[in-house]
Amino acid sequence: MGRPEPCVLFSQTFVHTHLDEYVDEVLFAEPVVITACEFLEQNASSASQAVSLVGATSPPSFALEVFVQSEGETRFRRLCQPFLYSHSSSNVLEVEAVVTNHLVVRGSYRSLSLVIYGNTAEDLGQFNIEFDDNSLTNLVSSADGKLEDLPLPLRSFNRTFEESLSSLNVLSLPAVTPDLSVEVKQLLQLMLKILDLPNLGYAVHKILRAVASAAALLITFDLDSNAIDQKHLTSGRKKDFKELDHGTSEARKELLDLFGALQCKSMNESSESSTECIFIEPDADFASSKQLVEMLSPFFHFNKSSSSFGHPQLSESENVILGLNVALFLCSSKESCFHFVNCGGMDQLAYLFDHQTQKSTAITLLLLGVIEQATRHSVGCEGFLGWWPREDDNIPSGISDGYSHLLKLLLQEPRHDVASLATCILHRLRFYEVISRYECEILSILGGLSATAKGTSVPSNKLRGVGSLLKKLLDRGFLPLSAALLSTTILHSEDEDVLDISLEIVSSMGSLILSLLFCHSGLVFLLHQPDLTATLIHALKGVDTMNKEDCVPLRYASVLISKGFTCSPQEVGIIVETHLRVVNAIDRLLSASPQSEEFLWVLWELCGLARSNCGREALLALSFFPELFSVLIEALHSVKESEPAIKNSGASPLNLAILHSAAEIVEVIVTDSTATSMSFWIGHAMELHKALHSSSPGSNRKDAPTRLLEWIDAGLVYHKNGAIGLLRYAAVLASGGDAHLTSTNILVSDLTDVVDNIVGESSNASDINVMENLGSIISVKSFDGVNLRDSSIAQLTTAFRILAFISENPTVAAALYDEGVITIIYVVLVNCSYMLERSSNSYGKLLLV
Repeated sequence: MGRPEPCVLFSQTFVHTHLDEYVDEVLFAEPVVITACEFLEQNASSASQAVSLVGATSPPSFALEVFVQSEGETRFRRLCQPFLYSHSSSNVLEVEAVVTNHLVVRGSYRSLSLVIYGNTAEDLGQFNIEFDDNSLTNLVSSADGKLEDLPLPLRSFNRTFEESLSSLNVLSLPAVTPDLSVEVKQLLQLMLKILDLPNLGYAVHKILRAVASAAALLITFDLDSNAIDQKHLTSGRKKDFKELDHGTSEARKELLDLFGALQCKSMNESSESSTECIFIEPDADFASSKQLVEMLSPFFHFNKSSSSFGHPQLSESENVILGLNVALFLCSSKESCFHFVNCGGMDQLAYLFDHQTQKSTAITLLLLGVIEQATRHSVGCEGFLGWWPREDDNIPSGISDGYSHLLKLLLQEPRHDVASLATCILHRLRFYEVISRYECEILSILGGLSATAKGTSVPSNKLRGVGSLLKKLLDRGFLPLSAALLSTTILHSEDEDVLDISLEIVSSMGSLILSLLFCHSGLVFLLHQPDLTATLIHALKGVDTMNKEDCVPLRYASVLISKGFTCSPQEVGIIVETHLRVVNAIDRLLSASPQSEEFLWVLWELCGLARSNCGREALLALSFFPELFSVLIEALHSVKESEPAIKNSGASPLNLAILHSAAEIVEVIVTDSTATSMSFWIGHAMELHKALHSSSPGSNRKDAPTRLLEWIDAGLVYHKNGAIGLLRYAAVLASGGDAHLTSTNILVSDLTDVVDNIVGESSNASDINVMENLGSIISVKSFDGVNLRDSSIAQLTTAFRILAFISENPTVAAALYDEGVITIIYVVLVNCSYMLERSSNSYGKLLLV
């Protein structure tokens, strides 16, 4: 006798109030044999006609685990391997038949529609069990619970903030060079060696040229913001100094050749033997940074007489240029900069403002470049402000000569490049001054608290100073000092005066922390010290719990604060925590192996964060990490149509889940309306389109890859046909003309020949004049608008966003106006009015029913 066909043992939707990690269970009154589980997506019907349940699973993708407990067993075991549920994949989970009376599902979802297939034990003749005539549904019950006997999750969905913040592996702040490289030390020592030779003649100018060319590369790398953003800060990694090292090596080689030639001339020896003996020995001793600064001090002591300053065969201006280039090298590392400042180097730079800046713009720029390099280090800031050396932790009083010189330079209305660099230095010095005063004030408050029994004894005027300083604080000591301040009892005082000031402090601190979330460096800075950041976030969130779904997103919170409204510390804490979870996931994604389970789980974690408004906006931080785009493109390529597995048994579940998760993440970026998000993907629209079309969407339903294709469609048209072509494409969509073009689910941009004709690239007389057709439509008095398809609305939205951004160029705006953009805008507005009226009428009818 054959095995009976499986029947429906259970069908129900588990519904919860909000998205979270849940454990739902099904209890059978008697043992059953489970052969398959089916999960129904939104508005979908079951594969079995016997099931009337309509799917309501939400969100569209999440990780899921299924467990069973058989009679006599004390613990649960997995019915199958953990997997990622996705709308597009096959959601019928066939398992090896197992006898059980208790099934449990665990996952992070809001609702889950579950159908269980199998047989009763009686049907299979395994047990002598008698059932009455009641329906099989009477044998089961469902409940929510946290079952302690469940195995540990493969991945924890609700990890604590400390657990989710691991040390960054790929992303990092720009590295601070601890000491001069061997190549730079060789270059400077070789320069000294040659300058000590007699009768240099014109060779002294070759030395100046070689040193200046190497130093110029250092300025180019550090001051060219475009180069830093696009080349040297990708992935947050250390700067790529290969070109700089190459330039230094070339300058060193040039000096070596020069030195050899001079020695050959004076000592009648070969260049090769002398240079090898002195400079090419790998074990040769090099001077320390301190020794090197002392040896080079005659070249940057600008206030000495001409006879004791620089080299006698160089003019005064040439000696100044040589000294500044030497100082630039010495200020490029932390160790050598300390010794440079300690021997009075910053005073020498301040001296030049009174004696050289009026003579040459080139010298002024070089001088500012040295100061900019030095003030990257705290000792350089203190030296230029006149604070070095400090006798104690207090901020010295008085006026800084260097600061005054910079202000005078700006008052002279110099060239733009000079003014920009001087302004940059002034901002940095002001920040350092404010940071130092903030540190001093906080330490004073904390010291006062430790010396008194009650925190309220600290004068409130000190708190007022802290509140004003917080608005400018961006760096040094911010995390530990701020966490300590938030944790003090004084901020929780009931004194009315102190309470008002405390509120101002917390609000200012929240505003500052939120401002760090708007840039790459701010996000990495907060994650650079995860333990301190976690302490700060806990201090902001306090003991009161708040639903993350109720938290406002970053932009809304920022606008509230900028308008003088209050954003609660709890919300600031949740916003910061959510953004840092995203950045930490980005770091793990960049280091994970593509198409691996770890890669999938990180993608899924990002998808999970995007379920709330706060998390969805936090996901936009991906646009600050352009190196991530290639990773997402590779993920979209995870399923290839050419793979034989797709034709036979379907795509790999892992690769299919990676495809849909990556598409869902990119969709968040593409659908955002800001210029930052658009710049992240618009340049790669064709690459995105190619990746999505090379993969198998899995179905014709509105899954993430299909939706993403619709959203990027306008970007592809823009790349192919330019601004005018995009405008005519929008005219086609606005007139409702996409219906016949997309009747087979092919996007307008895919129909290359048709689109080329529509946008007017063909010169045939029969070409379609889209704008004239649109004008004839609206000239009809009875035109009330047309009902646009969902795909057309998505395509039009992206098209108008692109047109809006490129219209900032007056020439482009004029061309679009001449082409008839106003007509298209009018038609779209009429269509919107028509659709809104229809939707309101439909809603009214539903209310009447």
